[in-house]
Amino acid sequence: MDLLSRGTDEKERLFMKKLAFAGAAVALAVSLGTAKASTIAFDTMGPSGIFDPYAGWNIGGGANGSLDFNNLPAAQFTSLASGTVSELSAAIWRLDDAATPIYFQLRADSAGLPGSVLGQALVSASNEREVQKVSFQGIGVALSAGTNYWFSIEAIEPATEAAWMFNTFGVNAPLAILHSPLTPPGSDTWHLSSSATAPAFRVDVALVPEPTTVLLLMMGLSIISIRLSRPSGT
Repeated sequence: MDLLSRGTDEKERLFMKKLAFAGAAVALAVSLGTAKASTIAFDTMGPSGIFDPYAGWNIGGGANGSLDFNNLPAAQFTSLASGTVSELSAAIWRLDDAATPIYFQLRADSAGLPGSVLGQALVSASNEREVQKVSFQGIGVALSAGTNYWFSIEAIEPATEAAWMFNTFGVNAPLAILHSPLTPPGSDTWHLSSSATAPAFRVDVALVPEPTTVLLLMMGLSIISIRLSRPSGT
């Protein structure tokens, strides 16, 4: 074999070696980056999305002639994980035939009552008893493990009649209902029950990478980078 052919073969081997190590780097980054990418911060429905199909907390209610206010229910929960909210789910039953959207909201806790809205997303709930899901990707609501928050549902139109169905696992939690009068006089007032039947809902978060995970990724990529920079045969 002449020198030119030998040099070409050596370059090909070096190229294939670098390609293999590059592939390993990508695999390492993907495996560490996707491991446990999301988790449940709070859940009263279980893995099968179970809820009481016959009873729940009123949402809206102005369409009923006997009511002169718009109900906004909110359930307190303690986040079990730290991360950015990726999805909200709740069991809803529309009692009217309208297609008026409603808001799924996450609120801060303010002295044991629902506080400011941290983020919200529109949901077009049908007049079926079913679990509605809404993506919170890009809204940027970060939860901290062990901290109290509120999941609230607000009807855009007061004439909306809907129910936030109860959970079936016997979970009780602080529940607040905001009665917004449709006609004056009156003022918005949160009515708090310190222990009520919790509605059926779930909060999913994208996990914040653990420091050890980031360190392992950095170490792995550093080793691969050093290996690639060495001359062939060393």
